[in-house]
Amino acid sequence: MGTPPRVLFVATYPSPGMIPFAAGIINAFYEAGHETWALTVSHCADSFSKLLLPGIHLTECPEPSSTIQKIARHFRPAKAARAICDIADKNHITNIHFLTGEYGFALYRGIMLARRYNLVYTLHDLEKHPDSPQAPLKERLFNEYFHQTTMRLVRIAHTITSSSKSQCHLVQTMFPHKKVVFHEFPSLVTQGIKRGTRTVPELKGIDNYILFFGTYTHYKGVDLLYRAFIQSGLREKCQLVMAGAGSDFFPRDISDSRIIRINRFLDDEEIADLFKKARFVVYPYIQVTQSGVISIAHYFGKRVIASSLPFFADNINENDRLFPPGDVEALTKSLKLMYDEAALPCATTGDNNSRLVAQLLEAYR
Repeated sequence: MGTPPRVLFVATYPSPGMIPFAAGIINAFYEAGHETWALTVSHCADSFSKLLLPGIHLTECPEPSSTIQKIARHFRPAKAARAICDIADKNHITNIHFLTGEYGFALYRGIMLARRYNLVYTLHDLEKHPDSPQAPLKERLFNEYFHQTTMRLVRIAHTITSSSKSQCHLVQTMFPHKKVVFHEFPSLVTQGIKRGTRTVPELKGIDNYILFFGTYTHYKGVDLLYRAFIQSGLREKCQLVMAGAGSDFFPRDISDSRIIRINRFLDDEEIADLFKKARFVVYPYIQVTQSGVISIAHYFGKRVIASSLPFFADNINENDRLFPPGDVEALTKSLKLMYDEAALPCATTGDNNSRLVAQLLEAYR
């Protein structure tokens, strides 16, 4: 059997999507019977301490409050680096696993950590997300920074893991001597989502709508969905709900009551209400590497329309629909067909934790 791996999971760049993703992996590893350590940074809207199971050795640091502190953490995460070494030395850790961006470690202490431990990096996006045409210079510069530091971490780490089969293949092609491990994407359905104790006030008395849910960014193709819905003729039958925080990056008629824009972070306790009242869910991304959004839709038994990017194609159900990325006409046709077919059953997503942990163990050997 060999000595059980002693793993310190690091997740110091939290975001609404990354917190349940990282927590799902950490919890699965612990539930499989492995002693587990985690170093995390809390988030203003949520925290790992709410999601991680009792018994996990958790060190959680507060998120920096000022803009200067947040920028400094990107370029020199000295406090996190010291904490990693302290935890690792005291507990005879052999594997350091970066679960989120960890961009600062690409510039500071990443090479040092790789010399002392088996450094594993979960890669989210090998390719840079396309910039919105209206994106300010600061946003474009940060996008480039995230891409460059991601590539540097790929070069530094001993092992790369990913929940995208196509991305694993691409990394292996680019870095043939590097160890690359595929693992299942953990479900983003948290206990708060399952409880679903709160309703969405913006949707009081409204149901049977077409739903987009997620952070509002250019590469998710929300503008394509808006155009397709307008020309589909479905405005007389239902409404379109576009829910998620982010700047509007395309012109739209804000007076149109048939289109509801919820521009804020939705709490986990509201998600059940949001999905249960939807007719079906649309993810019109023009680029995606891996994402847990489909797992939420399937948990609530909702059918999905998604662009035919490899990750979505690998994870849809038989009654879902795919359309070519960026093809508004094909999306329009899919909306009309799905509206008529929405009563067809949708299989829910099962628990994949045992497969996920088995795959991760390969990364620690």
